[in-house]
Parts: sequence; structure tokens; C-alpha cells
Amino acid sequence: MSRKKEKSLKTDLKTVYMPGFLLPSLLGVFIFYLLPVAESFLYTFTQGVSEREFVGLENFADLFSSSAFRLSVWNTFRFMGVGVPILLAFSLTVSYLLHKHQSNMIRFCLIVPLIIPSSAYLSGIQEIFKKNGFLDHLVTGLGWNGADYLTQYPFLIVLFIYLLKNVGYLTIVMGSAMEEIPKEFYDIYRLEKEADSGYLFRIVIPLMAPTLFFSLILAIMGCLKIFREVWIIYGNNPPMQVYLLQYFMNNNFYKLNFQRLSSAAFLVILLLTIFIVLLLKIQNFVRVEK
Repeated sequence: MSRKKEKSLKTDLKTVYMPGFLLPSLLGVFIFYLLPVAESFLYTFTQGVSEREFVGLENFADLFSSSAFRLSVWNTFRFMGVGVPILLAFSLTVSYLLHKHQSNMIRFCLIVPLIIPSSAYLSGIQEIFKKNGFLDHLVTGLGWNGADYLTQYPFLIVLFIYLLKNVGYLTIVMGSAMEEIPKEFYDIYRLEKEADSGYLFRIVIPLMAPTLFFSLILAIMGCLKIFREVWIIYGNNPPMQVYLLQYFMNNNFYKLNFQRLSSAAFLVILLLTIFIVLLLKIQNFVRVEK
């Protein structure tokens, strides 16, 4: 048999058997993802479980009338507004310093929170900031009044956990983008400028703009995934400052209020989709302007 016939036979076999290999995965996606999403979407416009009644947009009206939902949305957006810029700025600064001064030990320390389980380092954070914890004893030993920092400063505690959890990953992402910038750019810049203080803002940031947009999306997703860490520390009854949107959804799930839960979930999906589309439009506009 000639080589051409062997290749054509292999191609025919791939064409015949490939749908068979893809079918289990497609069925899994359809059964365990698409069908539940479609079911949840129906919940947003209906009332009842066994006997459903179409109610239009009443579930959304009920959602916006809920003070708990408004509080969770406000806390979530406030946390994003504070945490995301700090995380991006800190990760960019650290990645730039590591790019100039290579240190494998610092890189390892940054990715440790990604390796160890959340419950492991969160128990250490509780021991540090709780009443009669390490920080409380340290402050008291210096002659000042101690406090239960977990309950008095919950927003700052959660912000610290958010930065600790995400800075390592974003530093790796940004550092990889910086490694792709030719070193000749830095040499040329130093020939024209006596100091390299403006190299980060004039050369590095414009060249790695797509990576920064991607890092922004990752940072926002990190805000929405911080619920597990907050729940481990504060349980089902967190302080009001850290009552995030995921708490609202979780409480409605426990109460079997699937209509309100589904309405909130699809509203978040809609807002995130609009934001990401606008972000991609801005990125494409910046790329065209360049």
C-alpha cells in the first residue's frame, strides 16, 4: 500500500471515530452544564417549583427591593474598586522588580499561597489577627490597647487575603509578558535617558497592554472567588462590611429560593459579559490607535 493511501486511510478513520470520542464529552457538557443553566434561566421568569407560573420580571423587581441584595452588591463593587487597582499596581511593581533583579526565592514565596490549601494559611491568619492572637499580644506588650482585628477590620483582613492569594499568579503572568520585551529596548532607552525611572511607564506598560487587560479580568474574577476564604473565617454570619454577593446567593440557596438565586446569578453574568466586551473593545481601540 502506498504512503498516500495510508495517509488517506488514517484520515478516514479519524473522521469516522472522532465524533465517537467527542460524544461523551459533549453529552457531559450538555447534561451537567447546559441543561442546568437553561433550568436556572427559566427560574428567573417563573414562580413555584412543582407548578411554575410565568411572572415576567417580577423576580428581578423583588431582587432589587431586597436590602440584603443591595448591600451585597455595594460591598462587592466597593471591594473590587479598592482591591483590583491595588492588586494590579502591586503585581506590576513586583514583577518589574523581579524582572530587573532575578530572585527565585521571592518567586517561590509569592506562589506558596497557590500551592497550599486555603484552610492551612487561613488558620494562620486567624491566629495572627484574632482576639488574644499574635498581633493582639504584640500590641498589648508594647503598652497599647489590643483588639479583635478580625471583627473590627474585616474589610482590611479580606483585602489582605485577596492580595495574598492573587498577587503571586498575576506576578507570574506579568513577568512572563515582560520577558518577551527585547532587552535592546532598555539599552536604547538608557542611551537617550539618564535615569530608567520612566522605562516602566513609557515602554513596558504600553507594550504589555494586552496582558494588563487580561490581568484585570483575572483580578475581577478573583474578587468573585474570595467567598470561600471569607466563609472559612467568618462562617455564615460575616460582618456587614464583607457581606458579598456570593453570601447573598449562598443564603438564598439554603432557603431554596431558586428564583431569587437565579435572577442574581444571571444579572451578574450579564454585567460581567458587558464589562468584558467593553474591555475587549477598548483593547482593540488602543491597539488600532498604536
